[in-house]
Amino acid sequence: MTFVSVKGDLLGETLGNSIDGSNLNHLIMVPAGCGEQNMMTMTPSVIATRYLDITGQWEKVGLNRREEAIKTINQGYVQQLVYRKDDNSYSAFTNRPASTWLTAYVVKIFSMAFELVHIEKSVLCGAVRWLIEEKQLPNGAFKEDAPVIHGEMVGGSGRTDPDASLTAFVLIGISEAQKICNSEVSTLANSVTKSAEYLEGRIKTLKKPYTVCIVSYALALVGKLPDHVQLIKVSDDSTHWAETSSDLYSIEATSYGLLAILKLGLYHLAAPVARWLTEQRFYGGGYGSTQATIMVFQALSEYQAHTPLMNDIEMDVTLTLPGRRVPVNLRVDTKNAMLQRSEMMSMTGKINVLAKGRGQGTLTVMSVYYAPMAEGAVPCKNFEFTVTLEDAPNATKPEGALRSMYINICMKFLGIIDSTMTIVDLSLLTGFKPDMEDLKKLTNRVDRYISKFEMDTELSDRGSLIIYLDKVSRSEHECLRFKIHQHFEVGILQPAAVTVYEYYSLENRCTKFYHPTEEQGEIRKICRGAECHCMAGNALTLGLNNL
Repeated sequence: MTFVSVKGDLLGETLGNSIDGSNLNHLIMVPAGCGEQNMMTMTPSVIATRYLDITGQWEKVGLNRREEAIKTINQGYVQQLVYRKDDNSYSAFTNRPASTWLTAYVVKIFSMAFELVHIEKSVLCGAVRWLIEEKQLPNGAFKEDAPVIHGEMVGGSGRTDPDASLTAFVLIGISEAQKICNSEVSTLANSVTKSAEYLEGRIKTLKKPYTVCIVSYALALVGKLPDHVQLIKVSDDSTHWAETSSDLYSIEATSYGLLAILKLGLYHLAAPVARWLTEQRFYGGGYGSTQATIMVFQALSEYQAHTPLMNDIEMDVTLTLPGRRVPVNLRVDTKNAMLQRSEMMSMTGKINVLAKGRGQGTLTVMSVYYAPMAEGAVPCKNFEFTVTLEDAPNATKPEGALRSMYINICMKFLGIIDSTMTIVDLSLLTGFKPDMEDLKKLTNRVDRYISKFEMDTELSDRGSLIIYLDKVSRSEHECLRFKIHQHFEVGILQPAAVTVYEYYSLENRCTKFYHPTEEQGEIRKICRGAECHCMAGNALTLGLNNL
């Protein structure tokens, strides 16, 4: 089955979904249980509201929806205060050290929301003061002492210039707060100047595209970027900035690059970059992770708000689809640009598109199909990973449990440095539940290897146990061991999957299947005579092709 969608607004579904931040949850298929992901309920609404206020386009999405957006922003603000510490800093988890990166992110978003909802000055400016007094070095750079959340903020071979990336990120945040907090934080103006001078001295020696892009935007934001020479130098074709370590980092880098170009007023360079970002979109409007989605949304909203031609749309689009005798004719103009028109077809074949008129729009083609899963069809990238089960006959069973087993999950990161924040997503065997006391003990260990765990029913049909890890070592195997208890039996118990992945580099992942008796989670079958059928949902994989 194939879906063809036409829309006249580049932001498309992302904008409509962002009025209520919770609607973006389906765009980002990762868990949302720490301080950074919590901001996902607030940030899209802030960006969407500012964009629609600036462009005066609320009538296109519904005038009453501004009230809805303001409510979402207020809720996000209150929820984020859960992660606030007594010194006004923020941590990814309530029981963890304060994070420079997360505090700067909160400062940025709270500053953007300051004119939209009531945000206590003491809350916002207190976070700015903490960054300056506790985390800024004499040379103007900022440091991170907490476990790293975002991979591009760490150092080591292959991930160079972390001080420049982090300093740029913090500078972006505190510069957004400057008008609000100058009178509250006497050192703020000097701090911005010191950070900018530090980055000015670094930018000409930077090689890494992500670092060059974020530093360029930070300097452009404070009026200290003289030109775009270094920015263009690290782009292969002036349409995007590629990071070999992760596609999501490439999307983020390109978003920062577009924002820098717009700040410099180089609108003639912006169109190819905006087009590339639009082409990376997942079907439905998301970009894979919170930061990638947020940064693209911010960059494209700035692009559309400050590019006059983007608001002048008048096109006639004709679609000739396989299996259809009559072409589909669509009219796209400024009044209906945010409305999506979709056509579904069951036949495959050539699609012809003819567009006449002026303006830009988006055409999205998605094919949905099922394909047999071949043995070993789920390759592992950058993780060595094993999952085993063993009986625990002497374990204390909870009331009503029929059987107890130990699950052993061992992993090692195969990258050049340790992984950053990593997720273990364990799909549970039917009838089994994890031992919560075992998991609590793992979070309370001295080394606190597990940051947090939670049960999730949205990312898995059977229910998943989501485990957050600060990192996975590259030098040794690290193992989790805890009990699972069987509370009821089923006729044919099918294997379940365990997936480990790096949160900000979704390509770095590995999936293994497990089962109490079958080797390596082999799919069980029901046979009648010579005809056999796989009985697990995993026998077929769902494919989504965006064209």
